Amino acid sequence: MSINNFEVINDGTNSSANLYLIDGLLYKVFYDNAFIVEKMRNLTFLIKEKPIKPNAIDLLESDGELVGYIQEFIPCAKTFKEGIDDSNYELKYKAVLDVFKSIKKIHSLGYVIGDVHSKNFIYNYDGGYLIDLDEIRIPEEDDWKFRDYYLVKKNNRTPNIKKESFYTDNVKATISSLSLLLGFDLEEVVRDESLETLKIYIDWLINDDELKNQIFEIFDRSDQVIYFDEILESKAKLFMKDK
Repeated sequence: MSINNFEVINDGTNSSANLYLIDGLLYKVFYDNAFIVEKMRNLTFLIKEKPIKPNAIDLLESDGELVGYIQEFIPCAKTFKEGIDDSNYELKYKAVLDVFKSIKKIHSLGYVIGDVHSKNFIYNYDGGYLIDLDEIRIPEEDDWKFRDYYLVKKNNRTPNIKKESFYTDNVKATISSLSLLLGFDLEEVVRDESLETLKIYIDWLINDDELKNQIFEIFDRSDQVIYFDEILESKAKLFMKDK
């Protein structure tokens, strides 16, 4: 079987690989062999441990070299980016809770996700999922490796935070989740500006002062990870109401 005989289904959502749907499974074929040793380590871990869904199933190799992998396919799924205009707030709320459950599971196993953004979170009527984990990182060992969609910076007077961590994972996931729930692309704001500027938008979009302050604490407390889902559950009615 030649994979070149199958249609690419990227639709521009993946910048590091081609995606193919073959016999109900997703085949991800890398464009290049950048950080291939780390990817092999990560995929071996994901295939063996199966920490979260969608499960990585097997490696794809050519002449003994890693070229990609096979994983479960999630049907009828949207990315958080695509779901910004979705009016099913109950479904989006559940998706956010599911994604944070996956993030916390990966963190509990000692890995940082790193390249966190709205196209790496997907959801359907069954729930929310975290995808593209072949570039997860071991803190200290993998610092400054891999590519990121964007880097966080506190304000426009400080440099980007180039060292990804549990803190930056949580901040970026919070931003992606708020974008989905509020129907406004906050990710592009912080990508072009800073967390300081982002706070101005959040102040405009959210009326609940307690929730705003809790979100701002997530951004400000780089010494302590306060996961967004833990404050979201107490404020569900703000996002579940008919808008």
